[in-house]
Amino acid sequence: MAATFQDLLREHRKRVQLPGFRPGKAPLEVVRQRLGGELGHEAAERLLEAFAREAVQREGLEPVDGGVTVELAEGHEHIEPAKETEPYAFKLTVDVAPQIDPHDYAGRAISRPAVEVTEEEIEAELKAFRERQGKLVPVTDRASLMGDYLAVEMEGAELGQAPVIERKPRVVRLGEDGNLPEFDQKLQDLKPGDDFAFSVSYPEDHPTGQLKGKTIYYKGKVHELRRAEIPPLDDDFARTAGAESVADLKEKIREAIHRMKSGEADAVARQRLLEDLLSLHPFEAPDSLVRQELKDRLEDLGRGLAMRGIDPDKVQLDWNKVLERERGAAEGSVRARLLLDAIAKKEGMALEPGDVDREIELLARETGVPVADARARLAQAGNLAGLERDLLRRKSLDWLYSQAKIS
Repeated sequence: MAATFQDLLREHRKRVQLPGFRPGKAPLEVVRQRLGGELGHEAAERLLEAFAREAVQREGLEPVDGGVTVELAEGHEHIEPAKETEPYAFKLTVDVAPQIDPHDYAGRAISRPAVEVTEEEIEAELKAFRERQGKLVPVTDRASLMGDYLAVEMEGAELGQAPVIERKPRVVRLGEDGNLPEFDQKLQDLKPGDDFAFSVSYPEDHPTGQLKGKTIYYKGKVHELRRAEIPPLDDDFARTAGAESVADLKEKIREAIHRMKSGEADAVARQRLLEDLLSLHPFEAPDSLVRQELKDRLEDLGRGLAMRGIDPDKVQLDWNKVLERERGAAEGSVRARLLLDAIAKKEGMALEPGDVDREIELLARETGVPVADARARLAQAGNLAGLERDLLRRKSLDWLYSQAKIS
């Protein structure tokens, strides 16, 4: 114990600036007085760093990531400081992976949703595709109608309150998904240069937290009115889309919808397979992994709200229900990963050369950064090993799915 304190004092003496002493020449007792109670906390951290790993290894334990924690004294938020003249004792809680003996996992019988493409789906996608290829042209001979695009400067607020929708230029499409009919109606029959002011009452179950259950008063000005000019559906249009004819374009759309639905059906079937295997292998998920998974899920939820312009701190959500729902999902996700790890180990699975490189190249394309930068970011964040584990789990699930009896 005394040696730890002496080592710390000597290290601080090299760095600390004390009046009347050259750097590194101050008496250790003077340095001790300068550090005060900080020295005991640093010594405790040094002792934990030195002996915690040794204690875990001596007991033959294999903790999961983040599974080693120091037990704090009741009512304390930090570890107890060490005292130079007394032994220092601490307790560790070690979360270890459960012992899993995978069995009966190959050739499981699972159902896969049927995949069917209807003519209505093809026509709807064809219509949406034509709309995406359309041009917005100015409207000068009439007022706004459903389907039009209005360039407005607009804000919205509760009566007497600060705006919940900031005043700034924006484009509003009348009839867009998410608009209340009342909102669309109030923005019809307007022309460029018109001012407007109206209120909209939002229901309690509205998906936008800052609007649900509120009456919002909008005011603003119309700057421009445009309509979508949709190209006619003929063979010339089909050729611009890479097809030989309208019939060929519809067939390509059918194939695209079928691929999408097949992927969704595969995802459902894979999830059913995992749930079947998890029911066959009951085991507890380590609490530390569940806590980390839950933290990641809540952070993803917060980022999703922020991307929609919603302040997560102000959104009206029953966080207890969110936590309850997400905890169950987090436990299932952790258990699935551990089971896939165990099956991969039992089957002797390993990644092929180039698997990680291909995945990093894919991530680089998705994020629009050079491959070297994507690799460097993963390495800097310590996520390369995690990427390898995820790829091996994916390989394990792919193999299980290939062995399953699908109906």
